[in-house]
Amino acid sequence: MGDLVLVIAEMEDGAPKKITHELLTAAQEVAGELEYDVAVAVLGEELDADELASDLGARGAETVYVLDDEALADYAVEPYSAALQQLIEEEEPEIVLFGMTPIGRDLAPAVAGKLEAGLASDITGLSVEDGELLITRPMYAGQVIATVKVNGSPVLATVRANTWPVAEADGDDEAEVEEVELDDLP
Repeated sequence: MGDLVLVIAEMEDGAPKKITHELLTAAQEVAGELEYDVAVAVLGEELDADELASDLGARGAETVYVLDDEALADYAVEPYSAALQQLIEEEEPEIVLFGMTPIGRDLAPAVAGKLEAGLASDITGLSVEDGELLITRPMYAGQVIATVKVNGSPVLATVRANTWPVAEADGDDEAEVEEVELDDLP
């Protein structure tokens, strides 16, 4: 696919957490500048694909990838990173966004390692200049704000919570649902 920004959803009680909706806002901004599509990957067990398509579609996702497996019922880095590796290798997104949460801080580096991809952590800004993705992130305990470019593809990033507003539900748009067939997970 290529021209895609992929948001990694975090779920609680079958619904996306607030950070997922914040990531959708960030994804829409950069996708608009690059003319990319926005998709969301949702991992878990016994997920309600129709509800996810409705909620995430109304907030700007064009596609929802549903990764439903008993190994994904509760968060564990090995099965989650293996499932995301499969999805990312199949769909080839250019940008993958995780929340800078306990799960995101654990999962993003594991996925980046499996993909041998670059990772920018704790980002607070995304911009496009001359067709290149630029990432803003604090360094040295916030004493310096750096703008960096991650080489290679895909670019993975963990996004600081409360940096972007929550994507508001706008209309009745529903995202296309793609059920992802997963190989055996650890």
